Amino acid sequence: MNEISKNDSSNDTSTSNNNVEHVENVKFDMALADSKYINPMRMHYMRKGHQLVWDFALEYDSVSVLLYHLERKELLLVKQFRPPVFIHAVREKPENVEKSLNEIEWSKYPIELGETLELCAGLIDKPGTSTLDHIHQEIMEECGYNVPTNLIQPIKRYVTGVSTSGSTQHLFYAEINEAMRVSDGGGNPSEGEFIKKGFYETGRSGQIPF
Repeated sequence: MNEISKNDSSNDTSTSNNNVEHVENVKFDMALADSKYINPMRMHYMRKGHQLVWDFALEYDSVSVLLYHLERKELLLVKQFRPPVFIHAVREKPENVEKSLNEIEWSKYPIELGETLELCAGLIDKPGTSTLDHIHQEIMEECGYNVPTNLIQPIKRYVTGVSTSGSTQHLFYAEINEAMRVSDGGGNPSEGEFIKKGFYETGRSGQIPF
């Protein structure tokens, strides 16, 4: 998904919960050979007389969409837990600087350290399905709105993983209203998605104020 900012909780419309959530039973597989999402590899090549290497991971391209609610006059964004963001944030803690991954007590840190505020987005992982149909399905799954595909506008395609994957993302724009709402959204829990939705006002300049 396309990250906008980290740890912003303003105007969150999900059910409030005073209990701080934590992850449990954390462990790491350092050699990754059977991932369904990424294919890590090392490229060896010659350039201008220099023998060089580059480590990267092939991954799916993706789609994302900027959703504007016509009645609320606000943007609809999603917040979800991103393990790499969580790991980076926890490793930066002074008490963990000299520790290996397996020495860190991961379960004592709140999961909110790894939550990011993002556009509704998803992977292009369904063969024979267009990017437009992919983002239509993501909007319904994550946000709960059934937006007619003729109202979803393509904006731009760009490279997101310039040094790590070379993957591209297709950005769309769509306007929504409550007549299109068919569910609460929330993502697919079986894929680790426990998505919170939030509406955010745009600033006077038309930019998100954070």
